[in-house]
Amino acid sequence: MSTAPTETATVRDNPAAGRFEILEAGRLSGYTSYDAGEWSVVFVATSVDPGSPELRDRLLAEALDTVGGLGKAVLPECCCVARFIAEHEEYRDLVPEPRRAHFGLA
Repeated sequence: MSTAPTETATVRDNPAAGRFEILEAGRLSGYTSYDAGEWSVVFVATSVDPGSPELRDRLLAEALDTVGGLGKAVLPECCCVARFIAEHEEYRDLVPEPRRAHFGLA
């Protein structure tokens, strides 16, 4: 029986590169880039193997959990992050209410 990729993957914040990264067996498998400000984090791009939606979801969930834990707002300029938030209502409150319509989250 093999282990699911999401169980062996590790997500880390790499502030020097401005991105959260997901690694499998120490190898970079994807990332979501951001611009961090004083009160918000703007997610600008995500790159994960399209055949690995579970890796993408793990990466985005952990990135959003980290940003939320810092008390910062999320501005999902990246369509992948906006779509993930639309599909996972528990993250909607991270996006400031006046900005939700702009990201299709109203």
